[in-house]
Amino acid sequence: MQKLALLFILLLSGNVLFAQTEKRPLTFDEILKWERITETHISNDGKFIVYKQEPWKGNTSLKVTTAKGDEKASIACATSAKISANSKYLIYTLKTPVDTVRALKLKKTKAEDMPQDKLVIYNLEKGNSQEIPYIKSSKVPKEWAGWIAYQAKEKAKKDAKAFPLFIHNVNTNNTKEIPNVNAYVFAEEKEVLAFISEGDSLFDAGAYVYNLKEGSETKILDGKGKIKQLTINKSGSKVAFIGDLSEEKEASYSLYAWTGSDTAQVVTDNTNTAIPTNWEISENGSLSFSDNDERLFFGTAPKKAPKDTTVLDEEIPVLDVWHWNEEQLQTVQLHNKSKDAKKSYLAVYHFDTNKAVQLETELFSRIRKIQNGDADLL
Repeated sequence: MQKLALLFILLLSGNVLFAQTEKRPLTFDEILKWERITETHISNDGKFIVYKQEPWKGNTSLKVTTAKGDEKASIACATSAKISANSKYLIYTLKTPVDTVRALKLKKTKAEDMPQDKLVIYNLEKGNSQEIPYIKSSKVPKEWAGWIAYQAKEKAKKDAKAFPLFIHNVNTNNTKEIPNVNAYVFAEEKEVLAFISEGDSLFDAGAYVYNLKEGSETKILDGKGKIKQLTINKSGSKVAFIGDLSEEKEASYSLYAWTGSDTAQVVTDNTNTAIPTNWEISENGSLSFSDNDERLFFGTAPKKAPKDTTVLDEEIPVLDVWHWNEEQLQTVQLHNKSKDAKKSYLAVYHFDTNKAVQLETELFSRIRKIQNGDADLL
């Protein structure tokens, strides 16, 4: 009898263990909940670590911990974190919860009535925060602290490109507003900000350099036009951009540079013999200074044929032709069509000789600068 009882207990425990070890299938919903770490930041003083946990579908969260791993804060729906250079502030964007956005979309809520992002300035030492609503963009200096810049507007047109710019002093809480700004950039090493404003009835349109410590602004270009690719050197002593101040529909860009005095001057335009025949300064390139500030790199590209306005789009036949010995498959060519149409080729302007040189061609491209453009070789 004892043997039978013992056998019954063994069989029962075996069934329990089998039930415990039996694996159930993993569902797709559970996979969507898996979280990845998609942002990591360490404060310059090494005291704080910030990282973002992001599921494949759902709300993100920012985790703020000490260097020892103690959690200081967990912030739901937060993203795009930046830590100020003095390690005092965490600046991040606060999104609307995914479920709330989905519910509003199901109700056919208009885009202009949807809840907008907020910018949050979080004090890492004290744990308090300040929220700024209706945020459109923000920038935080990398090498120095004390100011942030952001754009915000409650009601904005869907295709709007210019918004008010707010320059905010995080120490004094003072804020300066500049109207209708479509581009702005901080200098890396000095407390200087460059911006382009379309102006209003009280503020002139143009390009400006703003000295944050002195609270003074310098107009380096007067007038409204097509101005793009705003860039500034590390010390804030030079600014460059491409611009067309004419009222022509088809833009013809010139390369402008400001070197610390007077106003920005055209240093190269499309009449320069250094630019190949039937080429032009490209609006799709990018501007950058060499580290020693002696060179300004920009992009050029072949001119595009003007669009025939006498023919409707539906009257133009579409035909794809591909040959078997081409380097790329037709599907790859179609996928890269938009990217290839915006391709630009590297050129450089030398400040010491006032000379432009075309570096890349259609046959010889993908050049890499050595020593961030300081070297004489590429």
